[in-house]
Amino acid sequence: MISASGIVPLLVLGGCNSSSDSDSTSSESPTLSQAAAWAESVCTAVDGLRTSVSSLGSNLTVGPTPSAGALDQLKAQLGTQIASITASVDELTTTLAGVPTDLPGAEQAKASLETAANTFKTSVQTLIQQAQALESATTNSQALLLAGPALGALQAAVGAAQMFAGDVETVVDQAGGELKAAFASAPSCTTLTTSPSPSST
Repeated sequence: MISASGIVPLLVLGGCNSSSDSDSTSSESPTLSQAAAWAESVCTAVDGLRTSVSSLGSNLTVGPTPSAGALDQLKAQLGTQIASITASVDELTTTLAGVPTDLPGAEQAKASLETAANTFKTSVQTLIQQAQALESATTNSQALLLAGPALGALQAAVGAAQMFAGDVETVVDQAGGELKAAFASAPSCTTLTTSPSPSST
């Protein structure tokens, strides 16, 4: 998360010499700090969902003749990861809705980001459905049959995550101004160009 100590000095350095400078700074600080906080929270939520999706791949390990114990372990791992992905989707939805209302261009950017996020979330919902089907497998043969579609859905979701990360960058760049500056200064936003790879096991 963004450190307040990294932002506050930049906002108050000019306010030590006169009351007029201080008044100017105090009128600008809320918008700037809100923009930076929202940008950081959006990128954190996007990266969190992408990480949750990618982590699911590391647990999709079904060998040619899995033991009953291995199948039970896989199902337990899937249950945990499905819950994590679902929570990450909810966090992204809530975060996008929390745009600062007084930030120029933010409402338009929010609408564009929500449209792009819906495509990503659709692929995630497909992944969840396939993972739940695999989680419900009662035999080794069922697990092997369902592992293929689940892996395909995983790969599609990871691809959609990277596409959404690009959409975020495009929307912010087009918005310009304080919104672009806020995203450029947010540490979590610098990681969105890195694409995690799903496991193929």
